Amino acid sequence: MFRCKSIASLIYPSSPIFHWFGLSVNYVIKPSYDLHERMGLLFYTMSGEKLDERMTFRNFFSGRILWDESMASTASAWTSANPDGLMIGLVGADHVKFKNGIPGRYARMAGPTSE
Repeated sequence: MFRCKSIASLIYPSSPIFHWFGLSVNYVIKPSYDLHERMGLLFYTMSGEKLDERMTFRNFFSGRILWDESMASTASAWTSANPDGLMIGLVGADHVKFKNGIPGRYARMAGPTSE
């Protein structure tokens, strides 16, 4: 289990972001890593390149965060350039859970919007 709460309590004890981040790691990213491990996929990059060693959780986690940030950034750039457009994203469920996936990152990038 990721022990974010103990670290967070030393820095920002009342910040809810650490709560959501811990939930995301424990209930989304770690189970996904475990599934990838059981399926033997941790010896390959996302582009299919064979790795010499099993991908560590740290690298898997970093890749997942970067992937979500990239998808949110692309969506934010497109919606900024097309204010009257409609964007539809088809993404896996793990990329939208616990406010740390694409929607939460998109909201951070887009900032406050007017109705």
